[in-house]
Amino acid sequence: MKLKTRGKIHKTLTGFDFRKDERLRPLKAIRFKCLECSGTPQEVKKCEIFDCPLWPLRAGKGIRKPTTISIEEMAVRSARLKTARESRKKKAVNG
Repeated sequence: MKLKTRGKIHKTLTGFDFRKDERLRPLKAIRFKCLECSGTPQEVKKCEIFDCPLWPLRAGKGIRKPTTISIEEMAVRSARLKTARESRKKKAVNG
């Protein structure tokens, strides 16, 4: 892929990376915008502009929605986790 070397790069404004002639994924474009605003990845992590609509997405990851599960499903998951932990302990002792 040939990179462009002329012209301005407007990837955060248009969602298009003109250096590579390709569209950016939305989360990547948001990440680039936050880097442009803050300057460094460390500053993006420490961002305190909580009223910014991009703030929850600043790490370049989506928002996880809380899931609601029933008590029965929690019991099933708990039992599955318990057996997995026990089998790991047995492998470590025997292993």
